[in-house]
Amino acid sequence: MSDGSFPVRIELPADPGFLRIARLNATAYGARIELDVEQLDDLRLAVNEALTWLLDDPDGPPTMVLQMHQDGNQVVLCGGPDLDSNRPSASTQSPIDDLVSAILGATVDDFWLDPSTPRRFELRKSA
Repeated sequence: MSDGSFPVRIELPADPGFLRIARLNATAYGARIELDVEQLDDLRLAVNEALTWLLDDPDGPPTMVLQMHQDGNQVVLCGGPDLDSNRPSASTQSPIDDLVSAILGATVDDFWLDPSTPRRFELRKSA
């Protein structure tokens, strides 16, 4: 984050009713780095898909965290209950549901999903 970006961290109940708040905030952050309308729609879909996958964990915790920051011309979104723990780089892929991978692969530039409990993810979308 050497570019002077403003990181944002949102903690929400792990309930599908709060996905709208996460999508709106991710879209606003994407607009901040000047993603165009199509890119914002892709980001909104990717955030919805990743958070839905996160919430599908039957052993997941009662809250979810979404962190956003700018890395050059990219918006980086991380999600999960505990984002302060170490994680592999975003280029490390784990076997995940084919539909989730297909949607994320079509909507963001890079993604990482950790299917262990608790689940975590990272999405990167370039302007």
